Amino acid sequence: DAYRGSRELKSKMVEGREDASSIMPALEKAPAAPGEAGVPLAEPQVRQDFRSTVFWGPLVTTDAEGRAAFTAKFQDSLTAWRATARGISAETDVGSAAYDVRTKKEIIVRLQAPRFFTERDRATVSAKVHNFTDVRQKIKVSLKAEGVKLEGEPETWVDVDPEGEKRVDWTVVAEKSGTATFVAAAQTAKAADAMQKQYPVV
Repeated sequence: DAYRGSRELKSKMVEGREDASSIMPALEKAPAAPGEAGVPLAEPQVRQDFRSTVFWGPLVTTDAEGRAAFTAKFQDSLTAWRATARGISAETDVGSAAYDVRTKKEIIVRLQAPRFFTERDRATVSAKVHNFTDVRQKIKVSLKAEGVKLEGEPETWVDVDPEGEKRVDWTVVAEKSGTATFVAAAQTAKAADAMQKQYPVV
């Protein structure tokens, strides 16, 4: 009887475990981090036009109320800009006005390198990554180099606090004279940035 009772108790325990497992909700898989399978990274638009003047209009005619409009495309520099207008009427009345505006992105990468390289130089090229969002970001940072030899891994991952920044360094070797071209990129699942610059190798 004791043996039969033990078997019955064990059977009930097994049945209870099976019943419990059948009503437990399935465990959801933790969301993949950016860069993992199923979470593609945003593709950056490479910034390479860093001229300091957006628009120059030496002769803009106003309407009867003294208003004028023009269309301009900002260059790739992510910075503060100042628009200044100066006017003169046929009666030699003059006036001027200025307005400040800023261009920015949620994720910004800034390429830092010497102004030029000398043949056989070993130098440091850096990417400074800025996170202008209000959450901590895991960011893939990479560097492509042409005209010089890039030592080490071309890409890495960094964690950047909200409104924070991180710097990533690479070592390059200028093996021959010519032009060195660098493209630095920063990517997350929703935002990305990249910039390209060229430097002489003498």
